[in-house]
Parts: sequence; structure tokens; C-alpha cells
Amino acid sequence: REEAITLIQSMVEGQLEAVEKKLPQEGFRILLNHRPGNATLAKELGYDVMFAGHTHGGQLCLPGGIEVIGVHGEFFPELNSGINDIDGMPLVISSGLGYSNIDLRLYNPPEIVVADLHANEKELG
Repeated sequence: REEAITLIQSMVEGQLEAVEKKLPQEGFRILLNHRPGNATLAKELGYDVMFAGHTHGGQLCLPGGIEVIGVHGEFFPELNSGINDIDGMPLVISSGLGYSNIDLRLYNPPEIVVADLHANEKELG
């Protein structure tokens, strides 16, 4: 059984598919991608979990962490932070530590994500 971790900084069209051909097709597969926008493709290619950032969690939020403006200027973005479900594949989006365009964070504290991954007992036996 083999595991694969794929790290892609800024994805260009076709890049993930090209990398995909070189990876083992069995085992647990993790995608670390700067941007969360490729999550549906990652799921289609068989990744088990995806970690991303880029969004700064909305950076400017309402009380309670409600994200108002996304990194691309969209209002109330759906995939901006936290753990999201992409057809059964967890997509973990970190709010990160920094800023984008404006040196300000409002109701959105900086964060570092720590993930503990555990094997399913059925897969070990």
C-alpha cells in the first residue's frame, strides 16, 4: 500500500492531471494546494483530503466569523475557511496568518491548522 502527498503552489490548467499520472493509484492521497478552487477536480481524481489556504478566511468578517467578502471580491463566499465537504472529500481551508491587499483582519483571527490523520482500522487489517 502506498500513500501520496501532492503539493501544488499555484495550479495552471492541466497541472494536477499531469501530476496525477505519476502518482500511485492506491492508498491514502492528500492534496496540499494553495487555492481551494480545484477541490471538485481533486475529488474527481481520487484524493481523500485536500488542504488549502489563499482566502485568508474572508479577512474581513462579521461578528461570529461570517465571511462577507471573498479574496476575489465575491460577497458571502461559500468556500472561504474551515472544513468543507466536497462530495465526501474533506476540504480544509485555513484562514492563515497573513493579509491580502489590506493590512487588517476583522472578526477573523489568524490560524495555523494542525491535522491528525489516523488510519481506518478496517484498512489496517
